[in-house]
Amino acid sequence: MALITYVDTSVLLALFLNEPKTADAWSWLDRQALGATTVSDWTLTEVSSALSVKRRMNMLDDQTHSDVLAKLRHFAKSQLAIITLDHADFQRAAALCDAWQLGLWAGDAPHVAIAERRELTACTLDRIMRETSISIGMPVETP
Repeated sequence: MALITYVDTSVLLALFLNEPKTADAWSWLDRQALGATTVSDWTLTEVSSALSVKRRMNMLDDQTHSDVLAKLRHFAKSQLAIITLDHADFQRAAALCDAWQLGLWAGDAPHVAIAERRELTACTLDRIMRETSISIGMPVETP
């Protein structure tokens, strides 16, 4: 198993919103070694998008939206390493999407590509991302 874990958007949202897997996500994070978790610029973009969708659907009020976004960004910048994507990540993500049998969509494909190329363990709450990771031989865990 890889020593560094790549955390996707589903886990970050569970950490900062009241979701069914929030306690599990925090318990998982508490067991991680300092410096052993990472996210990407893509993760932070997806987090912003997900929170905005929740706000537009009135699942969050303005204050909660702003507070969660600020806390999450601070947490990511202060507690997690942040990977910058490059062309190879997008090429691999496209190839993963081309394999239609996997069922992976464009939002999750970069996460899998980033973790795979850097030989990281993927941590996700997303079933299809988990199954794809397993099918291509990547280590994966779920909080």
